Amino acid sequence: MDSGPQTVPKLRELGPGAPIGKYTVVRRLARGGMAEVYLAREAAFVGVERFVALKVILPHMAGEPRFLSMFKAEARVAATLDHPNIAQVLDAGEVDGEPYLVMEYVHGRTIQSLLRTATEREIGIPRGAAIALVIAACSGLHYAHERRDLSGQPLQIVHRDVSPSNLMCRYDGTVKLLDFGIAKAASQTSATQTGFFKGKSGYMSPEQCADEPLDRRSDVFNLGILLYELTTARKAFFGDNPVAVINKIANGRFTPPAELVPDYPAELERIVMQALAVTPEERFATAEELQLALETFVRARRLDASSTARAALMRAVFGDEPYPSLPPSPAPAAEIVTHTELAAVPVLLDADDPSLAVTVARRAPPSRKRAVVGGLVAVTVLLGVAAAAWTSRDGSAEAPPATEASRAPASVVEPAQDAVVGASADADSDDTRDEGTLAGPDVDDPAAATTEPVEATPPVPTAEPTTPEPARPSPRARAQRSNKRKKAAETKRKGPAGMYP
Repeated sequence: MDSGPQTVPKLRELGPGAPIGKYTVVRRLARGGMAEVYLAREAAFVGVERFVALKVILPHMAGEPRFLSMFKAEARVAATLDHPNIAQVLDAGEVDGEPYLVMEYVHGRTIQSLLRTATEREIGIPRGAAIALVIAACSGLHYAHERRDLSGQPLQIVHRDVSPSNLMCRYDGTVKLLDFGIAKAASQTSATQTGFFKGKSGYMSPEQCADEPLDRRSDVFNLGILLYELTTARKAFFGDNPVAVINKIANGRFTPPAELVPDYPAELERIVMQALAVTPEERFATAEELQLALETFVRARRLDASSTARAALMRAVFGDEPYPSLPPSPAPAAEIVTHTELAAVPVLLDADDPSLAVTVARRAPPSRKRAVVGGLVAVTVLLGVAAAAWTSRDGSAEAPPATEASRAPASVVEPAQDAVVGASADADSDDTRDEGTLAGPDVDDPAAATTEPVEATPPVPTAEPTTPEPARPSPRARAQRSNKRKKAAETKRKGPAGMYP
């Protein structure tokens, strides 16, 4: 019973940074009739990262239950293929009803793009490099055709879609065949059953056009189409509509290569015609047989069919293409430290002279992240104060000794207030004093040398303060109390003994 038209689910936008399972989308690479392909980044749990190709099945295909079942089964089979000329399937899954396939990222271009770009730029494809691309595809296909399961039974793998869009060449010359099993899964959808889905026009075997059972010789026919197009730069089968194309394929109607390329070798044309035979029995029985025939032709003609030749072709057509990279991460913003909860902590510069105690501001307790910045600031402050205090002591040591008559009363001296002022004043006077400042003879004048004592200059009398200052604790007592508070704060911050702060 017809349930009426079904609503096709809308594909969600997968922009840069969108997550698909454990993968993160970088950008879209391509879009086809069945899927979209994205460049994605995979981050392993050990910190290893790599780029992968993420193929997300389109909604109109994902809505077919039979397709999903076949897709999963074929993906499991494709994941067992491990060959240098086959793009490896790494993972498969489903997110929000959208199945996806994860393959190795191939840094290169499809043969379809190679043919189109070379034609537009009028760059001829060397015959040796063109044949080398087909030889690599033959090697990968024969491996898949011969694959067996764990019990030793043949898997009977048929690619079904060996076309220029499913064959890639990396920029280093390595050839990779894509999408094993997807064409078979797609052939089971209701769209195929109603006649709307008929594969890629121009790249089907006569058996596919007649909807007959397929074997590996169907893929050999597709290899013949690839060989034809790469060596002539023309399409083998084309027409005004898909029906016209299918009729040409079924009847084997195409222009012989020698009519398109005047110097086309007869032996190479014979290989092409055998691969494109309408009857499967007249073709090469295996992809390996086609590969051996092409290798024999290359050796006889002394053509360069190496991977180096393929890499040179890719550079000639596309130039130097750098490997993709992620944009650099922005530098972290500088942390703004807010100095709150400051506490005055006295620091004793000299244990023998408590009068040289200074007070610095310290944040309590500092965070571990800001400890380095705070420590640098504190060290800078302490070094500056220590330099000033050391200069003060040097100035006082060079002053002339005072006599008993010139000493001022003890009640007038205020060391706590005069420490900083005296240091700066003595430092200035040390640089600007005249020759008579030092006590003793002038060593540059021998006549002035004498053993007579030098009479000290009487000091200027100091006026008595009119208002007595309130009694204050001595500097040593203040330093001791501050040290006790400091030790108590450190103990509270660190916690029990042995605990890392």
